[in-house]
Amino acid sequence: MRSRILAKGTAAEQEQEQDFMEKKRQRMRELTELLNRARRVYEQEDREIMSNYEYDKLYDELLGLEQELGTTLAFSPTVHVGYEVLSELPKERHERPMLSLDKTKEVARLQEFLADQEAVISWKLDGLTIVLTYRDGSLEKAVTRGNGEVGEVITNNAKVFKNLPLHIPYQGELILRGEAVIGYRDFERINEEIKDVDARYKNPRNLCSGSVRQLSNEVTAKRNVRFFAFSLVRAEGVDFENSRFRQLEWLASQGFEVVEHHQVTAGSSRKRWNGSPGRSKKMISRLTAWCWSTMISRTGSHWGRRQNFPEIPLPSSGRTRSGRRP
Repeated sequence: MRSRILAKGTAAEQEQEQDFMEKKRQRMRELTELLNRARRVYEQEDREIMSNYEYDKLYDELLGLEQELGTTLAFSPTVHVGYEVLSELPKERHERPMLSLDKTKEVARLQEFLADQEAVISWKLDGLTIVLTYRDGSLEKAVTRGNGEVGEVITNNAKVFKNLPLHIPYQGELILRGEAVIGYRDFERINEEIKDVDARYKNPRNLCSGSVRQLSNEVTAKRNVRFFAFSLVRAEGVDFENSRFRQLEWLASQGFEVVEHHQVTAGSSRKRWNGSPGRSKKMISRLTAWCWSTMISRTGSHWGRRQNFPEIPLPSSGRTRSGRRP
């Protein structure tokens, strides 16, 4: 009995430590945005939203957090990413083909798919799928999905995504997939700046695709592209016990913003979607969900193709994801 109590206490302590570290990562993101806003207002509008003393104090706090967590975001004021213009985007064949996805909007079909398995279910994002490779703790390469077999190398552009880590604590080879997205407010702002109505973008996905595939990453930087991880392909030497949920949580611990996700069973999915009248019904009617089994690897059985989705606040930061307004 005593050993069980101790084990339970250890698990509780680990969970508390994870929450503590997540608060630090969130604080790092907040400081990055606050300091960048202060610098932008000072340089472009010739006014101050904080004193030099306050700025230096917050800067030192951010630097300390980055050193402690081993994570540095692309737009951190502690680093400078140079802009570069390419003549063309190089092509590269994916190590593993990126297959098309099936879809459903019916709870019953999703429950049938789940059967007696426990699975991870998450939002589908309307943007451009990107494959990232990290080695020795640094971003080495970023490639678009392309046609599923061959993509375009957009490493320089990925380095100016607003929330993408340039450096992470993990020192082995890491390969992950995620979605580059542009929020609806930025979509409207950019479209309003285009005087020719016929030249405006039809939806945020088209804008994101064009922004990510620019030959000049200075243009990409102005588009406020964000990256949300949704799948881990490889992390050498890390045991995830064949659990997609553990993989996503681990990616979050490395400093990535991951797609909102939940562990569900066929029974719990019914309760989750049918139990509340508001957002849950919109989820199944407007979104296509995809799942991975946490018991059996089903990397080829994702459900859904990308569509336009409503803007949804992220629970951790209050930010929104791209898509069509309700």
